[in-house]
Amino acid sequence: MFLQSMVWHLVAQKRRNDFDEWIIFKTRNDANDDRYLDMVRGIHHWITVEDRNVQADRSLDIARSTTRADTIYVKLDQTIVYMQDGFVRTLVEARIRNPEHFLVVPNIVNHGYVAFIYKRNRVFDAPLGYDDLDAEMAKRMHEAFLADLEKNSISKWTRAFNHYVKEDTDAVSLPAVAYFGADFGDFVIDDGVRVDEYLTSVVPQRKERRVLFVGSPLCVNYAANARQRAVLDGTDVHKRYIAQMYANI
Repeated sequence: MFLQSMVWHLVAQKRRNDFDEWIIFKTRNDANDDRYLDMVRGIHHWITVEDRNVQADRSLDIARSTTRADTIYVKLDQTIVYMQDGFVRTLVEARIRNPEHFLVVPNIVNHGYVAFIYKRNRVFDAPLGYDDLDAEMAKRMHEAFLADLEKNSISKWTRAFNHYVKEDTDAVSLPAVAYFGADFGDFVIDDGVRVDEYLTSVVPQRKERRVLFVGSPLCVNYAANARQRAVLDGTDVHKRYIAQMYANI
C-alpha cells in the first residue's frame, strides 16, 4: 500500500545523487510487495532487499546491521507517505552539522513528540504529551496538513520550529531518523527493552548525547499504530497523498 509512494520519493531524490544506496529490510511476506520489489530492483540497481522475516525483534536485527563507521544511515519506516523535496540530503546535512547529538530526527507530521512541539508553538492544537496521537487526532492532523499541501502552502509546518533537543528520558518512536553507523558499532541492548526506548532514552542517558529534532526537512507518517491505521484506512487521506505525488511528476 505504501511501498510505491516510498519508491517514487526516493527515486526522485536518487536522481540528484542525494544518497548512495537504499536497503529495504523486508520484515513480512506479501506477494504483491514481493512482485513489486522484484520489478524495481531490476530497474534500479542501487536498491537492495534483505529478508528479515524473523521471529526475533526485527528492529534490533536491523539496527545491528547498520554499523559501517564511514556511513550515515537514514532509517525510514514504510508508513512515511510524504517527504519534502530534498528530504534525505537535508536530513543528512543536519546529521553532519550536529555530531554531538546521538540521533537526528526530522519534522514528522503525525508524531507524538513533534505534535507536542506543534502545540507549544501554536501550529496545531494537539494534546500535550509524547505518546502517539489518538486515531481521531491523527486524522485531524493529516487533514489540516493536506489542506495546506494541496494549496502548496505548508510553510507554517516547515517553519514550526528550528530545532528541539529532547532533554527528558521518555521513549519516543522513530519512523524516520538519521544516525552515524559508528555510533551503532557497540549496539548492546538490555533484555526486555524496546529498541526505540533503548535509542531515545537509555543510550542518551548513558552517553550523555541527546536526541535532536530538526524543523527541516519534513515528512509525514501515515499511521503510528493499528488504531490510527484502522481509522485512516476508512478515509481518503492516503489517496490524497498519492494525488499530490502524481501532481509533482
